[in-house]
Amino acid sequence: MKTFALLTLAAMTVLTVVLISNPQTSEEIQFQDFLDTYRVGYTNTNEYEYRLSVFSANLQKIQELNQDSTATFGVNQFADRTSEEMKSSMGFKDDFKSCPDQKEDNTNAQSVDWTSLWAHTKNQASCGSCWAFSAIGSFESRYALAQGQSEVTTFFSEQQLVDCDNQSAGCNGGLMDLAFSYLDGHNLCTEEEYSYHARASKCKDTSCTGPTVVHEHYCYDLASDAESVVTELQNGPISIAVDATAWQFYKGGVMDAKKCNFKGLDHGVTLVAADVDAKSVTVRNSWGDNWGESGYIRLSMDDNACGWTNDASVPNIAA
Repeated sequence: MKTFALLTLAAMTVLTVVLISNPQTSEEIQFQDFLDTYRVGYTNTNEYEYRLSVFSANLQKIQELNQDSTATFGVNQFADRTSEEMKSSMGFKDDFKSCPDQKEDNTNAQSVDWTSLWAHTKNQASCGSCWAFSAIGSFESRYALAQGQSEVTTFFSEQQLVDCDNQSAGCNGGLMDLAFSYLDGHNLCTEEEYSYHARASKCKDTSCTGPTVVHEHYCYDLASDAESVVTELQNGPISIAVDATAWQFYKGGVMDAKKCNFKGLDHGVTLVAADVDAKSVTVRNSWGDNWGESGYIRLSMDDNACGWTNDASVPNIAA
């Protein structure tokens, strides 16, 4: 597969931009707009032409996705990527579960919204570290809630998990349950202490200032049904796994099972809200604020769109 360079907000690298001086087709005009909007560049004309062909094919996919849909799809920062390349922005490995099952005698699924805990979403970039972002998302939010805070003020390090959780595989994927296992008994570093650079490195000294959390059970797996998951959501955000193969061009609205038919779990994210009247849930992704609804996606609650109830877990955090 040909290599390519993508200029992101996280990595402001100067690239050689290859442009055609007089775009002739509608696809070429839209492609130029895409390059200008997302500050994308390629190193040579062959790469430019290849990416244009991928972009043109993706325009057809977007048109098909928008037919008979409750969600909207369009050109975004991933419009010149193939579906195979998008796998680098996922990384959930559904190997096994290591957390004990949560014992839930009573369910009480009510609307709840934790999106205000964060001002922004994070960006995992081209590293299959979604599992680390999912685990940290539920951990740092529940840690803030346990401290009586209304917003997250201490942001913990996904890079520490990528480098130091030896049970997972860094940028080649991992599992939230295994991340919770690592978090039990280790000093947690903040983002400032252990910054994210979207590639796996040697584990650093982790004698950081963050908390050490020790429990008999460091996490719990939830029952795989909407009522149980939404009931637990009353206590704080939840790490979940989804089938995100249909998410590449998502722009907004509620995605249902017709557009996100569950085939297999491949992406770790954080469940943050449920609207029982609208029968939808809101998920915090790790592809940056420019994707979806300011970094979030809404899924249909009733039909298990994208498999959002199939693998849900939470860290066990005490005040």
